[in-house]
Amino acid sequence: QNEIRKSLLDDLSEQTFRANIPVSQQTPALSSELISQAVATMSKSAAGITGWHATHFAAITATSDGLQALTAIVNIIYSGEMPALYFGVLNTSVLVPLRKPNGGIRPILIGDCFVRLIGKCVSTLEQHAISQVLEPIQVAVGTKSGNEVAIHGIRAHLESHPDQIAIAIDFKNAFGTINRKAIAEALDHMDRSS
Repeated sequence: QNEIRKSLLDDLSEQTFRANIPVSQQTPALSSELISQAVATMSKSAAGITGWHATHFAAITATSDGLQALTAIVNIIYSGEMPALYFGVLNTSVLVPLRKPNGGIRPILIGDCFVRLIGKCVSTLEQHAISQVLEPIQVAVGTKSGNEVAIHGIRAHLESHPDQIAIAIDFKNAFGTINRKAIAEALDHMDRSS
């Protein structure tokens, strides 16, 4: 039984996850400066499945050797050059069920800190391109003071069109019911040349 377990673990460690992106479109490595900047602005929220926390990253990046080591680890994860088993673990969230005042349950998923760090870095790199695609429909992403832009834009529109109205709609559990596949497909079609 130990031999079977060892053989299985050896097989898993040889497998790597590779994103299904043509080589010509792969993003270059994340710089240590970008990672250091992202660590400095990470929220101090709960640790994910690995137990790593933003404060751990802050302590590591306090030295140049630590920053270099974290940069290497983050780029291994980001490039997909890691065993598939670990990729699966990093993309596992910790589920915390919280009771709502009405007796229902609010499921809170805590993603891993490594994934949050990489997401923060990629968002920073792609912020301009994303805002170019989403504006003027969505100004809360990548637009400085985006909410103010939206409010003043709506106010100006309504003042010049007094026969029109604006309404705010809040869908129950909108984020929890959103089609993630549709978002991924839309992002795949996003023009990255801008």
